[in-house]
Amino acid sequence: MSIRLRLTIIFLAFILVPSLFIGLLTFKNYRNSLESILLSKLQDIVAFKADKIETYFTGLKANIAVAQGYYNIKKNLPLMTRFAGRPEGPEFLAAKGMLDEQLRQMTPVLGLADIMLVDPQGKVVYSSSPGHTAKDFLKLLPDPEQKTFREGKKRIYFSDIFPLKVSDGRLEMLIAAPAHDLSGAFIGVIVFEVEMGPIFGLVQDVGGLGVTGETLLGKKTGNEVLFLNPLRHDQTAALRKKIPMGARTGMPMQQAVEGGAGVGMSIDYRGEPVVSAWRYMPSLDWGIVAKMDAQEAFAEAVRLRDLVIVLLLIVSILSGVIAFSIAQTISAPIKMLSQGAEIIGSGNLDYKIGSTYKDEIGQLSRTFDKMTGDLKVITASRDELNREIAERKRTEKLLSENEARLKRSQEIAHLGGWELDLVKNTLAWSDEVYRIFGLQPQEFGATYEAFLEAVHPDDRAAVNDAYSGSLREGRDSYEIEHRVVRKATKEIRYVHEKCQHFRDKTGAVLRSAGMVQDITERRKSAEEIKTLNEALRCHVLDLETANRELEAFSYSVSHDLRSPLRSIGGFSLALLEDYADKLDAGGKDFLGRIIAATKRMGQLIDDLLNLSRITRTEMLRVTVDLSGIAKRVSGRLRELEPERRAECIIAEGLTANGDERLLNIALENLLGNAWKFTGKQDRTVIEFGVFAEGVSRAFFVKDNGAGFDMTYAAKLFSPFQRLHRNEDFPGTGIGLATVKRVIERHGGRVWIEGEKNNGTTVYFTLG
Repeated sequence: MSIRLRLTIIFLAFILVPSLFIGLLTFKNYRNSLESILLSKLQDIVAFKADKIETYFTGLKANIAVAQGYYNIKKNLPLMTRFAGRPEGPEFLAAKGMLDEQLRQMTPVLGLADIMLVDPQGKVVYSSSPGHTAKDFLKLLPDPEQKTFREGKKRIYFSDIFPLKVSDGRLEMLIAAPAHDLSGAFIGVIVFEVEMGPIFGLVQDVGGLGVTGETLLGKKTGNEVLFLNPLRHDQTAALRKKIPMGARTGMPMQQAVEGGAGVGMSIDYRGEPVVSAWRYMPSLDWGIVAKMDAQEAFAEAVRLRDLVIVLLLIVSILSGVIAFSIAQTISAPIKMLSQGAEIIGSGNLDYKIGSTYKDEIGQLSRTFDKMTGDLKVITASRDELNREIAERKRTEKLLSENEARLKRSQEIAHLGGWELDLVKNTLAWSDEVYRIFGLQPQEFGATYEAFLEAVHPDDRAAVNDAYSGSLREGRDSYEIEHRVVRKATKEIRYVHEKCQHFRDKTGAVLRSAGMVQDITERRKSAEEIKTLNEALRCHVLDLETANRELEAFSYSVSHDLRSPLRSIGGFSLALLEDYADKLDAGGKDFLGRIIAATKRMGQLIDDLLNLSRITRTEMLRVTVDLSGIAKRVSGRLRELEPERRAECIIAEGLTANGDERLLNIALENLLGNAWKFTGKQDRTVIEFGVFAEGVSRAFFVKDNGAGFDMTYAAKLFSPFQRLHRNEDFPGTGIGLATVKRVIERHGGRVWIEGEKNNGTTVYFTLG
């Protein structure tokens, strides 16, 4: 077989075999990647929707548990039951009014259609929805066979979904819990009416599911699966469509309602192949499935397969033409070179075979000519040979010096080099590599297998796969991090290894060279950083938990404390107004004190809530006009007491970088305090300005008011700390604590100076 034919066949094989392999591998990887991405996305959709649904119903369960403890219900449900036959009577209306004030606020907040109270016989005696009150009053609880009422007398119970008895096709479910009076006796059932429309809206959102995708909810009933929501391909399926357990279709939903979770290919309720993800929702005993038709999901992979086939055909044709041309250009110069070598070999050193080709063969032919010329020169002159020997010795000396410098550099950087001769299967290490591995040269077999023995047993497969895989896949290099075990001390060290392959003209690897760097200390530092980051993450989670608890406390203060407080104040005021002629001066004074105390308590609740919000609110830094804020606040104070002789001195053009809303709160408290504590002066003087305080500026609010004893200055910025009687200067003791939190959130500090009966000055800086 001629060289031309052999080269053509080799070139075609070299081009076509890898092309075919790469094409098939690309298609397979793309399809696997596409399937993995799609299944992951479906898993994320299922997890997101399941978590949203379970979180919503868990919240409702928590809220109905809270409602069980409402004093309002314990007190008024027995009254509603007793006077249900007289819904227009004052006792019934008074009890209903108190329940409306609390429960009607909960209904929109919790997203409920209605909150109902049911008497011990199962009759509705209260409804938070005005429309339901007239229509459903004293009707039986609207659920099949009153199962919700029976179960709700014993525990918190979630009913099945059921259709309303109206023509609009809406679906609802009920949540019930027993109610007890203050002595613990059963007095009825609390019922939340949940409209399923918003839940189905979340489930039926097809975002990310393409043209054919959808999400399904299901529940096991007997030996069947019942679909709970309208389907994309069957809008009438809710509470109507069923699939027998064990059927070939709808396997994901069957597994989901049995408590399973997973992803994969299956046949849906239409008989179509689909890609699905499913999950069980234990709190509701429901299953949820997200799916997409397989034809749509893998359309891109089919198009890629067709494109790969077309490209392979084009590459085959072009490769054949190119291979023949290359073989022709290589074989002719080789033949000429072979003939010239025979002539020179016969002793004719004057024969020239050099050609004008610019490729390696042309360079080789010119090298032949140079070789023959060098042979003539060497033969003619031994002096030239001696000069070459001397030059080689100088070069060897330089190499020795460079090697010493390289060795020192490797010791400093913990970086060593190695070289593996694949032909001889010999492995050479630098001195630093021996130090890293904890070996002596005589302890090392100087082969690839001996090197693997020094690698940590758990990492040997990965290291061998990295090296062998790079050879097998035709890559010129690879990198890997792994562990080595020092033979004498059994100490484990971490190393970073990088390798470069060197090939001959045919592409075969002759040798591999690389470097090894000891990265143990760097890994230890990285682990320490990781540990610190994990600790920081835990602290952040603790902080988030504390914030949620603070929000829950704020909600309790805002809702559970205000209601009885308003009742105390309202009934006291009514008693004072309606029975004034029956009370003596002492009784009126007591009621006046009760009313004043409730107002003060209400103000204290507001101040506490504002103080907690200041700590949690997100800051938005902008350039804030402090002079403008001070002018607006002082103007409002003048409007409240226009008869006071007051002078407010506001410096012009004072600005700062900070959150405008928080700084407005701080100045309102500072100027308000100055206005309050100058109320007994013949002439009020309040000043807002700035002065240099070190390298920063300090703003101040100064007044000529009552002042204070500096002995107690440190206490004034703590909540509830006051130095004056409430009869002299009313307040809650929260104002300066609020100012301190605002200033500290801006990275500044605040302090106060004053003298009893001689005014007060509050200073603050902003970071």
